[in-house]
Amino acid sequence: MHNAAFGSEIVISHGQDRFAAQSILHRGRALPGGSAEKGDVAAGRVRGAVQPAHDKRVLVDALAGRRLVDLGAEGITADDAELNRFVGRAESAGASALVLTIDLPVQAPGTASRRTGLRPEAGAVYGNLAGLDPAEGTTRSNPQFDPALTWADIGWLRSLTDLPVLVKGVLRPDDASRAVDEGVAGVIVSNHGGRALDTVPATVDVLPSVVAAVAGQVPVLVDGGLRRGTDIAKALALGATAALVGRPVIWGLAVGGADGVRGVVETLRGELEAAMAMLGAPTLADLTPDLIWRL
Repeated sequence: MHNAAFGSEIVISHGQDRFAAQSILHRGRALPGGSAEKGDVAAGRVRGAVQPAHDKRVLVDALAGRRLVDLGAEGITADDAELNRFVGRAESAGASALVLTIDLPVQAPGTASRRTGLRPEAGAVYGNLAGLDPAEGTTRSNPQFDPALTWADIGWLRSLTDLPVLVKGVLRPDDASRAVDEGVAGVIVSNHGGRALDTVPATVDVLPSVVAAVAGQVPVLVDGGLRRGTDIAKALALGATAALVGRPVIWGLAVGGADGVRGVVETLRGELEAAMAMLGAPTLADLTPDLIWRL
């Protein structure tokens, strides 16, 4: 199973979505020799374990608990000087692209987090943003995050790097078209897990219109609610270049560390391959819209 995107061949057509401060969900796991494995590092270790076989791409949040050099990934922040340094670190760490999240200009109210008491663990740090306290939140009150970003900032970010720049958080076809006009290398259809703005549409419902608006000019990726290999098959049939999986990876991480994440990846691959076989689709290109039945 092969797709091409951002100068690389994707051999499974799904990747790990980005999550901030994964150590909240994976407090520490014993490793041989008695060391502890934090969530972000476990994700980085499984990336190394699965990539040779699957070429699986991993997005790492700017708010990850470890530095880019530890994880070999990418992210973004808003302060001009810090952003310049951050981009340089991403390039040095071997990042293959930068992803700019555009759908969360202010911090969501977080009603569920307040109800459940979810908080960063004591001593948690953001490895890529020195001096930013996870307990202070991200955008609403923290000066390192700028809610006034505009389309023009995409061009400015692109001027800082030779890496491809993608935008994540697109739900409208006109926004997708505008993003392509601004020179992005890819569009990620995402509703931030449905936990930011209430009542936004499901990504599967808007994906076809975004794909049509982009018209093959750049890859279109999608996340949101993808839990099974059949979900990935549906996303690809609706025109996505690849699908990003978030929460299942986190659940695997919490339960089994790197081995748990590896198990999730292998399960999704097996389910996708089985679905393709039963659909009579020998290649990813054979996953086409006519396979989707809408009630």
